[in-house]
Amino acid sequence: MKRSIKTITLIRILATASIAVFLLIILIGWNFRQLTFSEMEDKARTVADFVEITLITHMRAGTHEEKEIFKDNIEKISDVNNLRIIRAESVSKQFNLPLEKESFNDPVIQNVFNTKQSHFTYPSLFANKGNALRVTIPYIASKKRSYVNCLQCHNVPSGTVLGAIDFTINIDEYKANSLHYLYIIIGMLLLTDLTQ
Repeated sequence: MKRSIKTITLIRILATASIAVFLLIILIGWNFRQLTFSEMEDKARTVADFVEITLITHMRAGTHEEKEIFKDNIEKISDVNNLRIIRAESVSKQFNLPLEKESFNDPVIQNVFNTKQSHFTYPSLFANKGNALRVTIPYIASKKRSYVNCLQCHNVPSGTVLGAIDFTINIDEYKANSLHYLYIIIGMLLLTDLTQ
């Protein structure tokens, strides 16, 4: 029994619509992934700025020993964990502080100091709970910082990496929210596709 032209056309239209919806779901899923990572990066940079400003306050007050108390307080008020502040060798020598050679065995730390670029180690959005985004952000000496002239305190050329902050951010809440909205959008698209 031969199919009519209307039946063949309808099948092709439905197949094309289904493929289009499938591709749209993939595109939306990818964009949600990027949006989630962008939101986490913003939070990471905010934490790094807050840490830098507070460290500057402690340094100007001459209270280097309060760093551990400060780190503990940051971890208590946010989803930040494993916070480390890594000083450059030049800073350690200038202020007679212990060198942190073991930190530079980490290839991520080495890369951040060498490239002067922030590094984000992204977890999978589809893995089980307990995922964390690792963030490593350098602090670079410059006269142009809006809140401090680093070169007033540090005897280094402009552009020198003075240190870096390294920490993880728990992304379970971000992931849950993103997937929740993604499932709603996918459901609406599938419902629209099925009702056509």
